[in-house]
Amino acid sequence: EFMVQVPTTWDETRVLHAELGLCLVIARRKGDAWYLGGMTAAKQQELDLPLDFLGDDSFEADLYLDDSATGPTSVTRRKQTVSSTDMLRVVMPRAGGFAARLVKTVP
Repeated sequence: EFMVQVPTTWDETRVLHAELGLCLVIARRKGDAWYLGGMTAAKQQELDLPLDFLGDDSFEADLYLDDSATGPTSVTRRKQTVSSTDMLRVVMPRAGGFAARLVKTVP
């Protein structure tokens, strides 16, 4: 379901976190929706990602996170409402990552 929603072209790209050889997290926008993706290298990363790029609206975040506790191909899905004043907490296992889609909530 998630892969079908991911666009092939983007209106905007931002780097949210980067550490050479350790991890990378980017955010890409298509229209009003944001797509986030992150990956790690040799060690687990626990990050609080700033969401100040979202503007004044609230967003429903649909996250898919690698879950090494239940196996190397296991994924946990989490949904939460976020805004530009929030930090998005993600935990990525060694050699793992996450993907997320953020869409504006309907007022």
